[in-house]
Amino acid sequence: MYITEEEIPIYCPIVKETNIGHVETACFLIDAYKGTSFELKEYTELVNFNKRSRFVDFLEPYRGKLKHLPRKEVKEVYTIVPTVFSKFTRIDYSVDSLCFDEDTSKYFSFYLPQDFVSPIRKLKTLKVTYTAGYNENEYPEQLKRAVGLLAQNLAQMGGTLEWTSRDDYDVKIMLKNEGIFTNEIKRLVDTITLE
Repeated sequence: MYITEEEIPIYCPIVKETNIGHVETACFLIDAYKGTSFELKEYTELVNFNKRSRFVDFLEPYRGKLKHLPRKEVKEVYTIVPTVFSKFTRIDYSVDSLCFDEDTSKYFSFYLPQDFVSPIRKLKTLKVTYTAGYNENEYPEQLKRAVGLLAQNLAQMGGTLEWTSRDDYDVKIMLKNEGIFTNEIKRLVDTITLE
């Protein structure tokens, strides 16, 4: 949850009946609206290098991008390549081989090690394992305010009323009463960097 039970009086001061159940539902609705969770999670992504992102000569880097921000730590960088005998082998690279354009950028340059010897001439894919999201004590103020506003609306209007559709992160949630998830709440959530 993005606000704790102790923070309910701070972020939900208007509707005193707001409780932890309303906060949980508000967090769920915000995650569904955004299409992902704000919690710190580990991801393993397959990065495909298209022809334009592959190097021209050995000193040129590959260009790629990861989907999730804010990025906390890159844990592994590797590729799986076929060998001469139609088997596959894993080649690990240093996490320092990824150079991000900036801390808040999804885009990176991947530099092959200078002593690199590969059974393939050019890389087509790369797997990157990394963590992204917010720690419990780092949730942005806009997110906490959005959860507080939404939780109060839920408490005031008697819960979620009726769902017209509901699914976790694959389908957006739609409520019959649009007054619960207001434009102000959407604006607050949309300002938070998370993909």
